[in-house]
Amino acid sequence: VGKKLTDANWMAGIGLSLRAIGMWKEAIRFIAGARKTYEREKDKRGIAFSLWAEAGALRVAGDIARAIKKFNESKSIFSSAKDTSGVAYSLCGLGGTHRIAGKFKESLNYYKQANETFRNLKDKFGIAYSHCGIGNAYRMLCNYKDALRHFEKATSLYEEIGDVVSYSYTLWSLANVYKMKRDSVNARLYVKGALKNFKKTKDPRGIIYCDLTLGEIEFMEGRNSLAEKRLYSAMHNAGRHNFKLEKCHSQMLLNHMQGQGSGDNGRVSCYKRLGINLDFTGIPFNMP
Repeated sequence: VGKKLTDANWMAGIGLSLRAIGMWKEAIRFIAGARKTYEREKDKRGIAFSLWAEAGALRVAGDIARAIKKFNESKSIFSSAKDTSGVAYSLCGLGGTHRIAGKFKESLNYYKQANETFRNLKDKFGIAYSHCGIGNAYRMLCNYKDALRHFEKATSLYEEIGDVVSYSYTLWSLANVYKMKRDSVNARLYVKGALKNFKKTKDPRGIIYCDLTLGEIEFMEGRNSLAEKRLYSAMHNAGRHNFKLEKCHSQMLLNHMQGQGSGDNGRVSCYKRLGINLDFTGIPFNMP
């Protein structure tokens, strides 16, 4: 690998690290910089990888339509470069963004395709990642039995490879299955485990999601002031990082708790403004 490509790989790596701590604007800047070099050097895989990384940052930003577009671009370039692993990671990206967009069946489809590829490649992380995605798609389709089955597969693999961050998102997902089943004891147990890890890894999005879920659990248990405190904390942090989707979740939950119905009082809901086909149905809310 030449010096230029080494520098580009380094820039893309910094972009991914920034994305992980919620600094998505800066992440996109680094990743786009890396892509310019990949394009000059005609490095197909590098271009596809940088598109995949940028799509992930756009997803964090709540720009779901653009994220889907970039994941699709990334997938087709990986495909033309005959990079099956890259295609599978792009499929996972498409699975996640379609879930957020409210297209749960499509999400399930993308993750299942990815899972099959990862199993053929014997990619343990990919297998775990796609099992978590399949679990979340089933969770959104209210099929909690299959959701739990896939989450169990994901957690045991993540534990085996020692991936704390991905493991913690699976714990959060498990908490949400139990929250939807109104089993607040198990829901609280899993979400507390996830929160502890997110604080350790300084993952602001993870912390926000745990605050949202804990807020719902407190509300379901009748501790309204504690619930509101959690949600205001989530809303403040989402605003600070400019996470549009998480800010919308906080707003919907707070409006509901404060008796303002299910959202923006007849105005276009913040989900529709983000181009997302999600309906807020009250608490417990099956959050994508």
